Amino acid sequence: MNRTKDDEFLNRLCGEDEEGNDNNINDHDLHEEDANVTQQHSIFNELVPWKKQIPILGMRFKDPSQLKSMLCNYVVMNGYQLCFEKNDRKRLLVKCCKGECSIRLWASWMSDEASFQIKSLKSVHKCARNYKLGSMVTYAWIGSHYTREFLLRQKMGVRKLRTAVSQKFGIHVSVGQCRRAKKYALQLIDGTLVEHYAKLWSYAEEIRRSNLGSTVKLDVNHMPNRKNYFIKFYVCFDALKKGWKEGCRTIIGLDGCFLKGICKRELLCVVGRDANNGIYPIAWAVVCVENKENWRWFLDLLIDDLGLNLGYGYNVISDQHKGMIEVVKELLPYVEHRQCAKHISQNLRKRYIGAQYESIFWKACKATTEVDFKVAMKELEVLDPSAHQYLMDKDPKTWSRAYFQPGRCCDAVENGMSESFNDVIVDARKKPIITMLEELSMYMMERVFKKKCKGIGWGNQICPTIREIMNDIKKGLRHYQVLPSGLNQFEVRGTTDAYEVDLEERTCSCRLWQLNGIGCVHSVAATSFMNRDVESYVEKNV
Repeated sequence: MNRTKDDEFLNRLCGEDEEGNDNNINDHDLHEEDANVTQQHSIFNELVPWKKQIPILGMRFKDPSQLKSMLCNYVVMNGYQLCFEKNDRKRLLVKCCKGECSIRLWASWMSDEASFQIKSLKSVHKCARNYKLGSMVTYAWIGSHYTREFLLRQKMGVRKLRTAVSQKFGIHVSVGQCRRAKKYALQLIDGTLVEHYAKLWSYAEEIRRSNLGSTVKLDVNHMPNRKNYFIKFYVCFDALKKGWKEGCRTIIGLDGCFLKGICKRELLCVVGRDANNGIYPIAWAVVCVENKENWRWFLDLLIDDLGLNLGYGYNVISDQHKGMIEVVKELLPYVEHRQCAKHISQNLRKRYIGAQYESIFWKACKATTEVDFKVAMKELEVLDPSAHQYLMDKDPKTWSRAYFQPGRCCDAVENGMSESFNDVIVDARKKPIITMLEELSMYMMERVFKKKCKGIGWGNQICPTIREIMNDIKKGLRHYQVLPSGLNQFEVRGTTDAYEVDLEERTCSCRLWQLNGIGCVHSVAATSFMNRDVESYVEKNV
């Protein structure tokens, strides 16, 4: 039953007269139509899922391209073969490509407002569905649907894109369409990235306003054409500076990692170690490339923020990037610069294959005395003189505990702090620069808050991780005999070894106590022998 056959308004808009006079439509006709179309029709909502987008009589759009994009979604969802019979800046006429049914849409600009409106619509489609949609599915439509995918996976090939379109939408597109779609999507992303970088000035000012005392530095290259090009961006929040100075060890890890977005930048970061042996990111910077110049710029700012001066009493651990080594020697001449033993081990494994090489290396690396180190290296020399020489050329003073300075309360030989932080921010590194920087700051806000809530319940005792280390040490006490030689001096004997312990000086001849600030099995044995509180001998900086 046709309940609209007597509707004068719909008959005028959808009647046969208009169909027969498409070629004679002029501006006067458009204005006359506008005068009779109600202003109560809805405005198209872009947030509606693409599968639910349908044309409605009287619906208003901001321009013809928005309507055409919606129609693309409509035909893809329903398998309708439609074509644009008239398609220009002022009007749009859509009909069935086969001409076998009466489906028809007419739209034009309204005369009394800046809206592009569907003026007439016959939506009944009687033809069989077909998903070879031709010109209705444009490369721009494909590209707009896959912008986010290209933002996260910019290396996705056009053939993979073609397969993805077929699987998601059930339509057939050509390789050429996908190639142009990828180019279009990357152009959209570039435009978005330009906007992101343009907002960095405002972002930096907002950090300074909302986080007083924070250091934010943005460097740009001023070109003759009056355009500014990004060079580097550094941020160190005031709360993180204070937290590191007041409650963390005197060791920091330096590292650089690649950003995985469209713009191939690198993220330089410095990560500390808190009193519970957890990571404590302090500052980070986005630079174009990891080189000597950028490391100097980064460390100059970091030294001022953390008050490192010339580095006396501090430790730096890194993968020993060539440019970084030179800058650290120049700016922090008194710092103890350690190499990440994991990187050395990986390089050793590439040159010398075999579990025995790695086992001996770690024995030498974790030896706390020079005697034990030389014993391990002698074993390696007997096994393979070239491997021995390779490790000696790496400067053992930078990777073996036997040569680390005492009193630093950290015996770490790996830069696990930086690697852990890099793993945490993998997803953030795929995003545009401001989004990434915001995710880093939000991660640190949440982390510091959670750690503070936990720490309140610990009281003034040592931290849980340190207590676990102490409990593991206590398990080995049964294998040692304690012989006192004074009120605070002892000889602690094992099955095959013996060590001198001085509780007053807080030293052990094995040197582990001086390195980690927690203790060793010999110091704990002597403390327990005197019925003293073992935890009271843990250094305050731990």
